[in-house]
Amino acid sequence: MESGLREAREALAELSSGKVVSDGDLDGILASGLLSRALNVDVEFPSPGELRGLRVEGCILVELPPSKGLEYRGRNILLDHHEYSGVVVFEGSEAAVEYRAEAGCVADIAVEVFELELPAEGLEVLEAVRRIDQGRYESWLDRALHRAYRLEIASKEMRYRLLEWVRSGSWSRFMEWARSGDERWRLVEEAVRELKLRARELARGAVYFTYDGESWAEKAAMREAMLQLEEEHPVVVAVEVKEGKAAKASLATKAGVDLQPAFARLREMGYSAGGRSSVGGAQLGVELEKALKDIKEALALL
Repeated sequence: MESGLREAREALAELSSGKVVSDGDLDGILASGLLSRALNVDVEFPSPGELRGLRVEGCILVELPPSKGLEYRGRNILLDHHEYSGVVVFEGSEAAVEYRAEAGCVADIAVEVFELELPAEGLEVLEAVRRIDQGRYESWLDRALHRAYRLEIASKEMRYRLLEWVRSGSWSRFMEWARSGDERWRLVEEAVRELKLRARELARGAVYFTYDGESWAEKAAMREAMLQLEEEHPVVVAVEVKEGKAAKASLATKAGVDLQPAFARLREMGYSAGGRSSVGGAQLGVELEKALKDIKEALALL
């Protein structure tokens, strides 16, 4: 075991002239910050849409195995606790496990490999992130960190801000951010209730609601409102209204309805639309009345 740790540490140090490319969830951010702190390397957080076909070479990868669509070239090192579990050295697409770890989250692997000592607040954050990654919410910090993250989930700036707090050991900033997110989340919960009250029938078995694209609370509440409405209706459509027009629509179902025919019809109408069979969306940029008319026509094919 000591030999494996040493080899993993040495392999990671050899790539310290490269960069860390990481998944952008809380666990990935925390692990990347710890790696950056130990190796003094730069970090990138590509968005999910940027992963397919992304070429990586000479990189340390956090929770981004080849199965996520990346193209591994030359030597790369993966830290993962899902598909792989531990530190994995890749030569092209060939993998060899340098150190196998049974870890609750990928940040645990970074701590173990580099024998990092965290202060009490840092350990609290690590333990909360571990539980969040496992879908467990047992303390106020678990819930508050997850809520703060969800409020800014689309923000790369948030990821780099948290990364810097880890690098500098500013764990109290995490606590402040979590408390602030918890307080703001109450406004989101109010917005969820409001959005659900706006729901109206659009087509047989489908309801829609509009939300204000200029309101951070309504934007943050949109997905949760959709999830709750999906428990009651086969298809749910959320339309973002921005500058007086329908900017985009999100469609989702939990009822086993295949949404692909609707996306295909919207594309025929000239919209950019697509997604999986159960969830997807369309870019609109038209008057709300026209958007609803076209979406209704597309839903008629389901």
